[in-house]
Amino acid sequence: MGDTQIIFGAAEPKKKIQTAGDWTAAWYRTTRATTFVFEYRNAEMQDYTEHIQGEFASKIPSIHSRIIRYNAAIREEVAGGQRIRLTDTSLFSHFYSALVAPDSIEVAPIRRVTNGSPTSRNLSTARNSICNRFNSVTGCPSSDRDCKYRHVCKSCHKAGHPRIECDSRSGKQ
Repeated sequence: MGDTQIIFGAAEPKKKIQTAGDWTAAWYRTTRATTFVFEYRNAEMQDYTEHIQGEFASKIPSIHSRIIRYNAAIREEVAGGQRIRLTDTSLFSHFYSALVAPDSIEVAPIRRVTNGSPTSRNLSTARNSICNRFNSVTGCPSSDRDCKYRHVCKSCHKAGHPRIECDSRSGKQ
């Protein structure tokens, strides 16, 4: 906007979204902030809210973490661009297949303790996930070798730089 530039950084979250209730509370705040700045996105945000809440409602609570990952993948794909909207759900079917479907590649076995509550996920699955801290403004405090997540760019999926330093969207990387 003229000589003024608005830059959105990625802050480290204070609380991790783990339940449908967490998602709804956080998404409400996200929707209010987004529509305050971009009024024209109100209908898109409301329709997307209904889509994700419908997914939560149609799944048992133990599957809700998959819906949360599905939501994160969609938002990463849209990422503030102008060519894809949150409501272009037909463009996200591959995310649904990979993250939510019972036969998906991202379904990791959960080890159970004697009382039946979930404990930790398989370490190899974590190592296949990209490190969010590495891709944040502050960076990951662990080295690539010590971190249980991969230190690769979330935009181009290459090692050597985080997303905030990636030029892949402009074709320079």
